[in-house]
Amino acid sequence: SYSALSKFPSLTQDISLKVPSTVAYNDVRTVVVGALMSENITFKLTPVAIYQPDETSDTKTITMRIVASSDSRTLVDSDVTPYLDAAAKAVKTSVDGERI
Repeated sequence: SYSALSKFPSLTQDISLKVPSTVAYNDVRTVVVGALMSENITFKLTPVAIYQPDETSDTKTITMRIVASSDSRTLVDSDVTPYLDAAAKAVKTSVDGERI
């Protein structure tokens, strides 16, 4: 369905998550999207990078760009940080990852 673009500027932040190398990107994305649910803020998530130093590494780092916007006001970092913190906590609980 169509929704008009917000007249207020969006806020962009990146989040990097270190996860076990056996965890799929889509699993991490699903957990993060679930943590970013809000009635007042719209979030868009885009993959930036997946870095694994070598094949023998037991971890990899997934970086995602999160664009947040509101139809009612201009957002500031303190509006979005709790959602990123919740996403990091959810990743820790679900796939034993950590925010770096």
